[in-house]
Amino acid sequence: MTSNLDPDPSGYSEQSPVANFREANNLLLSGIEKLKQQNFREAIADFRGAIALKPDFAQAYTVWGNTCFAMKDYQSAVSCFDYAIQLDPNLSVAYGSRGLAYYELGNRQQALDDLTQSIQLDPNDVTSYYSRGEIYLRLNHYAQAVADFDATVDLFLSGKTNNPLSNALPRIQNYYRKGLTYKDSPLEAFIERAIHAEERGDIRGALSSLTEAIKLYPERAEPYYNRGSTYQNLQKLPEALADFSKAIANNPRMADYYYNRGCVYFDQGNEACIADFHQAVKLDPHLVQSYFNIGSFLFQQGNESDGIAYIKRTAMLYQQMGDRQNYLRVLDTLQSIGENF
Repeated sequence: MTSNLDPDPSGYSEQSPVANFREANNLLLSGIEKLKQQNFREAIADFRGAIALKPDFAQAYTVWGNTCFAMKDYQSAVSCFDYAIQLDPNLSVAYGSRGLAYYELGNRQQALDDLTQSIQLDPNDVTSYYSRGEIYLRLNHYAQAVADFDATVDLFLSGKTNNPLSNALPRIQNYYRKGLTYKDSPLEAFIERAIHAEERGDIRGALSSLTEAIKLYPERAEPYYNRGSTYQNLQKLPEALADFSKAIANNPRMADYYYNRGCVYFDQGNEACIADFHQAVKLDPHLVQSYFNIGSFLFQQGNESDGIAYIKRTAMLYQQMGDRQNYLRVLDTLQSIGENF
């Protein structure tokens, strides 16, 4: 580690080990708060002080490394994580963070190795699964990327992680929407053929390609979803509902599957749409149209107060997202029913 990262021994206290530990922990917490405020220099000063009091403080080296990472000083970050791992070889978060720093330095293999080690030490480390998936995606290793993204979503759905994944989930859903789940697989040709057929107006050809895909790959969700969407466009709602339900059974991680099935239930006047719309926005927090649909359904069913509350929530979220067009559209809806926002 470079000399400017070495802890300053002049801060060492002659207090009891217990008092030193307490003071070191207080400095760690103080430094973390300063890091959150992007007061990097003072944060590092606190971490140095904590390590001076407790030289084996692996956590302090880890958050010091996180501070260097935030400053884009990736080489110093790696040095800090090296120290943390030397002190505690089982500190999964240090491996995960070092992996991200190695990635920024262009060392993708070392990054993958560290993220894998982090996951082995902590199978619930959702951040490392997601980060490793992003690296695999950039390496065009689609199957590995999908596996890690699936694990990310599964951990989120299981409730085993406190990480809100507010940015990761919408990105994963967008990857799925772009066909990442079947990229470079035999299924891709069937789905692409069906898409092109539908674009030409050859609905029968589209349905034929998707039905053939289902016969060959009955365990896959994508052909069911695509065929369900075609049936939905044709207003064949029972057929669409059956296909969307099968897609969800095969892969419960896709927000669009729940959203589209929710739309079918909505059109049928079935309150099951509410649960589907909630699940859709849970999987993709950007899919706030789900709240509008819930509000509209409740309003139509005579529950006007709850319906209006959901519609106002939609307006607020669109406003927070900076989506002015949809924000104004929802305002128009509120005004049409005599409500202000």
